[in-house]
Amino acid sequence: MLDRETKLLALRGEFADHKTAATGEIEKRTNEISSLSQRLRDIEKSVEKNIDSRIQRAASRACREIWFLRLALVMLYLVIVGCAYWFIPSKDEYRIYTLVATVVIAMIGSGFISQIAYEKLARPIWLRRLVSLCDELDVSEHLRRYEVDSVKMRVTKATTQ
Repeated sequence: MLDRETKLLALRGEFADHKTAATGEIEKRTNEISSLSQRLRDIEKSVEKNIDSRIQRAASRACREIWFLRLALVMLYLVIVGCAYWFIPSKDEYRIYTLVATVVIAMIGSGFISQIAYEKLARPIWLRRLVSLCDELDVSEHLRRYEVDSVKMRVTKATTQ
């Protein structure tokens, strides 16, 4: 009987040791899982920041290129007005008045004409250029999670995903 009780106590001791070891392993694995989960969240945040920065970079590059469109429209208008001045027949003593009138008309009209042409051209060109730049930067599939405002030529992260 004493022999059986000794064996039973030894088995209980081994069971307690195995239980302690198993509990330690479970805690170790739980800590590893927690650590890996935190690392995964950090990587996901980093990827989101990277995607956001690439989309914003594409939007700013598209805006810069549209600025060149505005400059080209103003320059084109000034060339047209300059040609009109050059080819208007007038006597040499009245040439200065023709120049002043042409410059005044150019200043008044450049705002209206270039703005009208700019409004018609800029939005679709900006939107097309934004999409192509996002394709180049490999973020075009993420663009649907952003609000694209072609009027203000701005891209913001959507509030609901």
